[in-house]
Amino acid sequence: MKTQLYIGQSSLRGALVKYSNRFNLLEVRAELGRLPRPTLLRRWRDEVPSDFVFSIMLSREVGRLGPNFQTELELGLQAADSLKAKWMVVQTDPTIGPSQRSRQRLQSLFAQVGAEGRNIAWEPHGVWQEDEALMWTRELGVHLVRDIFRGDTISQDIIYSRMPGIGTSSRMSAGALENAANSLSLAAEGYIVIGGDAAGKASQYLRGLIRDDGSMSSFRQSDARSQEVFDELTTEAYTDEFDDGLEEDLQDSTFTSDDEEAGSDDTDDSLENDSMPDDEVSDPDENEGESRRLSKKRQGVKRK
Repeated sequence: MKTQLYIGQSSLRGALVKYSNRFNLLEVRAELGRLPRPTLLRRWRDEVPSDFVFSIMLSREVGRLGPNFQTELELGLQAADSLKAKWMVVQTDPTIGPSQRSRQRLQSLFAQVGAEGRNIAWEPHGVWQEDEALMWTRELGVHLVRDIFRGDTISQDIIYSRMPGIGTSSRMSAGALENAANSLSLAAEGYIVIGGDAAGKASQYLRGLIRDDGSMSSFRQSDARSQEVFDELTTEAYTDEFDDGLEEDLQDSTFTSDDEEAGSDDTDDSLENDSMPDDEVSDPDENEGESRRLSKKRQGVKRK
């Protein structure tokens, strides 16, 4: 069986249409002051192929279940509706440890996040042991974000994983990539978020290691092009080439708090930036109204 691979980054580099020619997954962080307005997100959904996957990374405030987490959760759910996101990612703070109180709070959070039938990828930080976290995911009905680049091969149907940044300051070993490919070859679906400047080449190499029949090709058995790609990846100074030109949809921040100004800086080509053109800046009143509308809609569904 051929593994369905979805590989992408945690921020947009360049125009979305060009990005979607290289990747088929984009993780979008739903942080106050960084998230594009709903009209732009819906346009993004229309610009990519139907099988392109959007994943919403919920904010740090949600991850620590802070006093304002419900407001920022609604922001993330609104973004998921606009993008028709398949995944919601929850990174919990180290203060959320393996206790009965944490279990109850996470159960309530995951019930809200998964209310529309979306997949939830949980990435716990802190004192968690993997076996314990896996037990919780089975009980709570979510997927654990796994490290498939180190350690033993993982055998499960669906994998969501994060690959650390690679590029100018780090080198990628053949063993790490083969570890990942071994686990992916056993899965029906794999979702991989790759950091760093060499994400395009890492994606190409990973795909080259998994044969069409789903079996695994070793580094020595991989074709000449895959070996060439690997040689580039393990060159310390290597980075992917990106178009650095200004594009109309190279966005980052649109939803701002009352004490922030949108569009005050020059727009650049990364979702890491905090500025964008005025006509793409999210109106807090508009988002608040949209959030209330969606919240009432969800409450109506629950009552039914």
